[in-house]
Amino acid sequence: MLNELTKWIKEVQDHIDEKNIDHPFPVEIKISEGRKYYKIIRNYCNQDSVFCFVDKTTGDILKANSWKSPARGIRGNIITSPNCYCEYGI
Repeated sequence: MLNELTKWIKEVQDHIDEKNIDHPFPVEIKISEGRKYYKIIRNYCNQDSVFCFVDKTTGDILKANSWKSPARGIRGNIITSPNCYCEYGI
């Protein structure tokens, strides 16, 4: 699952870079591993926000409810529906 996640993160980062090509501050996407989920973090101007959560076993993408937990409801999957994001999140 980590290989698929790494590929998906690269696609997200490329999409963000393409949308923000003229922007003076870069946006960086990072991964933080938790017990059940990968937390995908969007760093902009040295401030972190949760981009989304990804289930470690299924690859399901979940919107953030808070810094520590995902919201209910699956928004997509990194394998079957990888393009369910925008430059701001899920």
